[in-house]
Amino acid sequence: MNGRSRRRPPIFTRIPWWFYVLMAGASYAFLKYFAPDLAVAAGYPAISGLLPLLGPILTIGFLLLAAARLYDRDGQDQVPPTRPGQATDGRSEEADPDRDLSGKQ
Repeated sequence: MNGRSRRRPPIFTRIPWWFYVLMAGASYAFLKYFAPDLAVAAGYPAISGLLPLLGPILTIGFLLLAAARLYDRDGQDQVPPTRPGQATDGRSEEADPDRDLSGKQ
């Protein structure tokens, strides 16, 4: 096997979902409260009004990434059935007494 087949996944797939939530809050606070003052101090007063408007947009992006990561891992914790007749909760379908619906007793 060559080194390409054993590459690590991209960085955005290794970041946990809660980190994206933290980044959403931090980016909103920064763009809403700190970035406009920094833009004026740096000599860019024209974009100081635009930065607070970008805060919610960037926050929604981070929250969407957080949701994608959260639900991306949802199915990885479940154990698949070992054989075709086994139900997903671990019980076998053959052992189910309610399976016979023919009316015989």
